[in-house]
Amino acid sequence: MGLMNYRSWIAVLAAGALTGGCAAAPLATCTPADSTMSCCIKSHPLSPVDSCGASEAEAIAALTALKTAYEASRLTEDDFANNAQLPEWQQACIRSYVDCKNQGWKGRCYECLRYCEGQHEWPFKACAPTSRK
Repeated sequence: MGLMNYRSWIAVLAAGALTGGCAAAPLATCTPADSTMSCCIKSHPLSPVDSCGASEAEAIAALTALKTAYEASRLTEDDFANNAQLPEWQQACIRSYVDCKNQGWKGRCYECLRYCEGQHEWPFKACAPTSRK
């Protein structure tokens, strides 16, 4: 990806940060799964190359992950409006599958969706939120 593409990502993230509240706050918090570089990029999304010494590829990879997480967090019931004609059990299967994928539930989300389609109920013993201690 070229430098122009990288700058486009920065512009999109800057617009989201500025319209979403405090522009000085990082867009996302670091987790134990983050490398030092990705944590730095999350903390300095507007200047990852200068602030973190990130390569363009590292910055784009980390910012893509941020964008995906942001978009997933913006899901609302309106996102499921096109499913209104489906039976309630099928709508529940779809909502559970989306939660499973976006929230990192334990289990194989797609297999659980297929089970749900056949049995008309989500198999919470196989796919459920991870317990937090």
